[in-house]
Amino acid sequence: MFDVYEGDAESEEILSHYNPNPLFSKRRNNYQTVLDNLVESDLCRAVFPSLDNSSCPSHFCFYSSNREQAQRQLEHMGIQSTVYWPLPPMLKNPKEMPQASWIYESIVSVQIDQRYDEKTMEYLGKSLSCLRW
Repeated sequence: MFDVYEGDAESEEILSHYNPNPLFSKRRNNYQTVLDNLVESDLCRAVFPSLDNSSCPSHFCFYSSNREQAQRQLEHMGIQSTVYWPLPPMLKNPKEMPQASWIYESIVSVQIDQRYDEKTMEYLGKSLSCLRW
């Protein structure tokens, strides 16, 4: 369990006795709350419009037809977003793979992990619904 990253004995003890079910439940509920409050548009379409039974999301990822504009609008609403998947250097000619290129250029992520409450997730869903051209 700890061969890739070195862990100390205390961390190993905590992890071996940690019940992750409340964390899974909280993250899934947060994701669903965002979905329940979201009206999709060209600037915000959920990458995963539903979750399978084993998903434990830490972020709400969405496609945006204008990622930079969506991020600016979110920033003005006090919401931090991240681009985790920039165009990779091995994709030297994006026109050769237009679908992959579109995905890399369109995805935005917003944190929804267990630190956030239902009210915050409702605000996020409604804010994402307000993204406009």
